[in-house]
Amino acid sequence: MLSIGHLTGMLILLLGVLIISVFSIKKVDSISEFIVGSQEVGAGIVMGTILGTLIGGTSTIATVQLAYQSGLSGIAFTLGAGLGCIILGLFFTKTLREAEVETGPQFLVKAFGSKAGPLSSLFISLGTLINIIGNTLAAVALLTSVFGLAPALAVVLTGGLIIAYVFFGGIQGLGLMGIVKSILVYLVMLLAGMTALRSAGGLAGLGLSLELQSLVQLFERGISNDLLAVGAVIVGVLSTQTYLQAVFMGKDVRTSRVGTITSGLLMIPLGLIGTSVGLYMQLNYPGIDSSQALPIFILEYFSPVLAGVILATLLIMVIITGAGLTLGVSTIFSRDIYGKLINPGATDKESIKVSRLAILAIVGFSSLFTLGNVGTVIMEWSYLSMALRGAAMFLPFLGAVFFNQEISQRAGVLTIAIAPSMSLLWAIFSPVQLDPLYIGLLIGLIILGSSFLNSKYKYSLSEN
Repeated sequence: MLSIGHLTGMLILLLGVLIISVFSIKKVDSISEFIVGSQEVGAGIVMGTILGTLIGGTSTIATVQLAYQSGLSGIAFTLGAGLGCIILGLFFTKTLREAEVETGPQFLVKAFGSKAGPLSSLFISLGTLINIIGNTLAAVALLTSVFGLAPALAVVLTGGLIIAYVFFGGIQGLGLMGIVKSILVYLVMLLAGMTALRSAGGLAGLGLSLELQSLVQLFERGISNDLLAVGAVIVGVLSTQTYLQAVFMGKDVRTSRVGTITSGLLMIPLGLIGTSVGLYMQLNYPGIDSSQALPIFILEYFSPVLAGVILATLLIMVIITGAGLTLGVSTIFSRDIYGKLINPGATDKESIKVSRLAILAIVGFSSLFTLGNVGTVIMEWSYLSMALRGAAMFLPFLGAVFFNQEISQRAGVLTIAIAPSMSLLWAIFSPVQLDPLYIGLLIGLIILGSSFLNSKYKYSLSEN
């Protein structure tokens, strides 16, 4: 049960963040300002936008949950997310900025023609919707364990807060809140990690507690499966509209690159911290609901006021991540579906209205779907999300950046259509435990590789 001290701590932080949020919202007059800001922001806002979405329920609550269940496997998500951001900054930022587009599907249209737009928009949006569901499940786990709320009420509250954070200010308000959120979450996770290690007697003490387990047992899902999971997250980061959107925000290429790489460097340590907490809880609190391991740890090991502040931070973290993902899907709908196919002549006022209506629809749909899946493993939703986004976007994206002259438009469109479809079918029907992303990537590699080899063969014949 929460005490007056818990509630006081939560109220202090929630009011402070609300004040910052209100002052961060500026009047938005154009659809461009709503989805990419003024394109004059610094690296800090770029970083805040990425981390504001990337540091969420998956990188904290779900990481602790997975470590509780499967040992060192908990580090997979944050390691992959960090490496994905670094790769995005080093190798893709310049090309994306020079393309002068607003979304990932628009970039693919430039390379593979108009048919690539609706297909990639569909699968990227579906993949992101699945990620929103996973993030909402993390919020439900927090609200039900801490407040004792019914799952339905927790879902409604989560959806309402997501709408509040992104409905008016768009991407720039999200970026400012992302900086605040990232600082708070880092402090919280560092404090939790240090407390867990101190309670276990340090790294040596935690290691002695685990000495009866082999290294293989510490990676209960299998080291190869965890490496594949890291790769899946890297692919997912490079295929997610919100992170690409952040790249488009910076005032120049260097600014966007610095913000993106810094995000990656800050992501990686979070997994190590969360994993240490998950291992400690598994050793000392066996048999609890694994999704509630982090909230229970906080309630047990911190003073009421500090615990209230920490729990409020986790709630804000999950909400802002959901807001960032929701904005990404609404951007694709308003710009690539409504703006290109339904009403190409839409005014800025109409486009902003459509974006906001899309936000309401996305939150409503994800909330209904979450209600039917309370209690499922949060991280599994994240990996399925990565599969759909990655299969639709990743290989065509690489082809458009590095092999644009050697890959035909037809091959690009076929990859965008077939690869994610096969990933989804594999996830639903296959009895074999293999990340569906890699099925989609294999299909895409065959299609694009055949086009590449055919192009080289024709070139060779023409040379001869």
